[in-house]
Amino acid sequence: MNLSDSRRAYIAWALLCFAWGTGFVATVEGVKYAPPLLFAGLRIVGAGLLLLVVCLLAKDRLPNRKQLATLLAIGAKLEGFTNVCIAFAVYALPSGLLSLMLAATPFWMVGIEAFKPHGERLSTRHIVGLAIGFTGMVGLLAPKIVGVGFNPHILIGCLIMQGACINIAFGSLRIRRLQLDVSPFMGAAWQMISAGVCVTLIGTLRGEWAVWRFTPQVAKPFFYLLLIPSMLGYSCYVYCLPRIPLALFSLHRYINTVVTFILGWLILGEKLGAWECVAVAVIFVGVFLVQNNGFVVSKKESSL
Repeated sequence: MNLSDSRRAYIAWALLCFAWGTGFVATVEGVKYAPPLLFAGLRIVGAGLLLLVVCLLAKDRLPNRKQLATLLAIGAKLEGFTNVCIAFAVYALPSGLLSLMLAATPFWMVGIEAFKPHGERLSTRHIVGLAIGFTGMVGLLAPKIVGVGFNPHILIGCLIMQGACINIAFGSLRIRRLQLDVSPFMGAAWQMISAGVCVTLIGTLRGEWAVWRFTPQVAKPFFYLLLIPSMLGYSCYVYCLPRIPLALFSLHRYINTVVTFILGWLILGEKLGAWECVAVAVIFVGVFLVQNNGFVVSKKESSL
């Protein structure tokens, strides 16, 4: 991968960190007025269809039947299953604990990858960086979850979210090594369409259409999530995943949390004191340690 490709991959990673970090505030607003599965499924379908139109206008080649089947399966398993898990876990977990559970994804990713015969091996710097980043995020979220007592619903919610984390880890690693000879954006479009259809179908089976109302309060977060976290964010995710080192890529979960926390302070009026600022600084120390030792990408991993 040449310097220009490398630069684009890191720009996509930075956009991913921002796009998915902003999604939490919009989601909090949206689910106040709309059922969660339809709210998620319809905007994911919309984002996929819009991206597909953009790809066709750019004259990207459509996938053949075998490629399309693979893309649809990945979309349903990765994006679809994950969104369903989150939708159900929201009923059992407070937002802080939900974010903390999802942040375990990088450990599953790098752990699974490290045990593969030809997977990326973690250096001591990578391990220390990931540990520091996770410690900082726990410190950031601890004030929000300290008062949560144990009950079976909390345990079930945590187990659901760990299932989502494992699903994300395996799905991401599969995409990382997938060579379909399809534009990454064309691939992202079909994956989102598949995921959105699956989530919408489950929402339909749960009877959510009976309470669905596309009001102005729903429309604003819906279209923001469609364009930024879904269309832009997932496209960047698929593009940069096979093009940057796994340990560095996985840190987007930490930075997403920081972005979400800052926006919560600016938009929702959540607390941002000295403790939170120290936790944010610790997170970025972890980011630096991994980033400083992780800018080599093999030729094998530079194509999707």
